[in-house]
Formats: sequence, structure tokens, C-alpha cells
Amino acid sequence: MPLRDWSEFSLAEAADPRNGAGIKQAYFVPVGVQLARVSDFTDRSIDLSSCIYVDAEHAALWRGHILEEGDVLVATVGSWPPNWSSVVGKAVRVPVEAAGSIQNQNTCCVRAKKGIADQRFLFYLLRTADFIHHAAYSAAGSANQARLAVRNLFRFQFACPPVDEQRAIAEVLGSLDDKIELNRRMNRTLEQMAAAIFKAWFVDFEPVKAKAAGATRFPTMPQPVFDALPTEFTDSPLGPIPKGWEASNIKQQCALVMGQSPKSEFYNEDAEGLPFHQGVRAFGERFPTHNVYCTVPNRLAEKGDVLFSVRAPVGRINLADRQLIVGRGVAAIRHNECGQSFLLYALKQKFREEDSMGSGTVFAAVTKKDMEGIELLVPRPEILTAFEQHVGLLDERYALNVQESVTLANIRDALLPKLLSGEIRVGAAERIVEDVA
Repeated sequence: MPLRDWSEFSLAEAADPRNGAGIKQAYFVPVGVQLARVSDFTDRSIDLSSCIYVDAEHAALWRGHILEEGDVLVATVGSWPPNWSSVVGKAVRVPVEAAGSIQNQNTCCVRAKKGIADQRFLFYLLRTADFIHHAAYSAAGSANQARLAVRNLFRFQFACPPVDEQRAIAEVLGSLDDKIELNRRMNRTLEQMAAAIFKAWFVDFEPVKAKAAGATRFPTMPQPVFDALPTEFTDSPLGPIPKGWEASNIKQQCALVMGQSPKSEFYNEDAEGLPFHQGVRAFGERFPTHNVYCTVPNRLAEKGDVLFSVRAPVGRINLADRQLIVGRGVAAIRHNECGQSFLLYALKQKFREEDSMGSGTVFAAVTKKDMEGIELLVPRPEILTAFEQHVGLLDERYALNVQESVTLANIRDALLPKLLSGEIRVGAAERIVEDVA
């Protein structure tokens, strides 16, 4: 029974559906209008950084499928739970940077009917376990390729408060999501800053060139370190490098652990043993999420180790946020001279394209010998120390932002079902959020 001032609705009564555009592959172009697909879904949003583009002429034929900021997209094709990354019925919210893109045919756009439902409230409603279960049981097909008919999706029944209370609920949950998004954007800026410093110091050698040209200081470099820089270059396998620096490789400069997968009978999802990763499925922007655990600690990565995918997609990079077990698709790398930030950005600079080993050659997998042979610059110790101290602060801030976001997400996920069922009312939820703000 709904609360006294709540009403029972079907999704069809509260929102209008819109199917996506079925655009032929022949109309895909390198640059054009962005196409939003289920494969572009992130946990709660859309990332079009690797999207497909449609030529402008044919995109104009699909003007009725242009997305707006705040639209809710539901995947109508995917897998059944628990594979949440591509689950059928997964709902995401269109961010401002995806506004103007075209909705793909494997999605349904859900827009609230004015006076009945609040748009952001609908987003949180479609993130509940009740809706995911409804979508899963309404879908047809195999576990790996389920399809959800829009008419079945819109049969979903739910209890709903008046619109003003819907907005208040969405405001509480949205404040947590907004802070998480702010942390994500801040972290992207922090990483860009760190990567720019790495490139300036160790790829373009800007401080050395500036000193050779007569400069007496360099903005991001401590003065004593700048004063100790050489002004000449020498040839190396990496090309010209500052005099006194060396060209080496992972084998000489790092500890390398190639993963090995224990038998599946030792895996569990009950947090018994250590987190286990044998591929990139749980990789995040920097740190992985931990869903699978293992009780046989064969090959270990320590906190701070670089996690490097050695099977397709080769070259994806994360950092271990705790001790964990690496399976056959992942290697763990640790710099011998405490240069872990240097190692992270060196590998990120080198492996900007997935599946390649820095030369543009695509690999389905790489061996220990391949990994050991990855070339690595060896700067003077004082330069490495200065970089670790400077960029290490940025990396620490990044990690703190991630930890805060995890806490906020846990609070949001705990409040979500209680607010949408009326178990907790808005005032009590606001006090909980204030306590952690």
C-alpha cells in the first residue's frame, strides 16, 4: 500500500517513451553528429569520448531523436543481471556534454509528463532494484543478448508522491550525485595537470631546453632541481635525452608480477580472501572496483602498483588501491626507486591507444618478455624525487576525492530505496546528508 498522499502509477502514466534511431553503418563518419549507444553508458551517465559519428545530412533525418540534458535513457538490449555494466534495463542520465547527440535504436528515452512526474525523480526511480527486476523479467532472449520491448518496460508499476516531494527527493539524491560528479571533474583536471608536467619534464624536456636557452627558472620545477639540470643532450635508444640521464626498461627499473589465475572454485563474491582481477572488466578511471575475491593468493599486487592489462584490450592502466590478486590478464608493476607516479604517467603516455605496445602495433596479448622490454627513461635521482613530491600531492588529492565519492555513493544507494518507498522522508534524509557534507 502506498503512503496516504502517494499514488499508484504505471510508467506509461508518468512518462512518455521514445524509441531510438536505427541508423545504417554506411552513414557513420569520422567526424559528425554524435550517436549515443548502450556501449557509451557509464555507471550513471554517458561518455561519448569514443562514440560513433553520423554524417550531418543523415543526422538531420533523425531530428526527433536528439537528446537533451537530463533525458533518461534505458538500455533495451543487453545482458541479464548481475552483469550490471551492460544489463538490459540500465538507466542513465544524459549529461550536458551529450546533449545534441542522437539516441541509438537500442535505447528508450524516458521523459516525465508535466504535472505528474519530475524528470530527475524518474531517473532515480529507474535505478531501483524493483525496476531492474521488472526489466529483467520482461526481457526476452538469451542471458547475453536480452531485448526489452518498450511496451513491457512501461508497464512498470510504482508508488509515487506528489510532484513537489518528488523534486525534494531528487534534490537530496542529486546533491550527492552532483558532489560525486564534481570530484570526477576535479580528478580529471588533476590528472591532466600531472600528465602535462610529466610530458614537459620527461618527453619534451622543456626545462632542459629552457636552461640551454638561457632561462634561470622553470615554473613547475623547484629551483635547486632546475639549477642542477644539464644543458646538453645525448643520443639514446629513446632518442636524444638530457646528458647524464639513461634509457632503460621495465626489467631493469621495476618489479614485474605477471598474473596467474587460480581455479574458479576458489573465487567468490562474498569478500572472502583478497580482491581478484584477471582482466579490465572492473577497471575504473584510475582504481578498480572489487566484485570478485579469491582465497588463493598466488600472484599479488601491492597498494600503489600499476595494474596493466596484458590481454585484449592491451595497455589499459589502473592502480591497485589495496593488496589484491592478479589473474592471467593483468600484470602488476612497481618502480624500484619509489617512482610510482613517474611510472604511472610514463605508461599512460606510452599506451594512449588500447591494444598497442606504443608502436601502433595491435596485440591480442603480450608476454612477460614483451613487458620487460618496455623502454623506460631514467632521469637523475633528484629530478625523479622532485617529480614524485610535486605530482604525488596531486595523486593524493585524486585518491581522497575517490574515497569521498565512494562514501557519498554508498549513502546515496542506501537512501535511494528508502526515499522512493517512503520508509525515510525527505527531512530525515537531508539531515543524514548534512552530517556527511
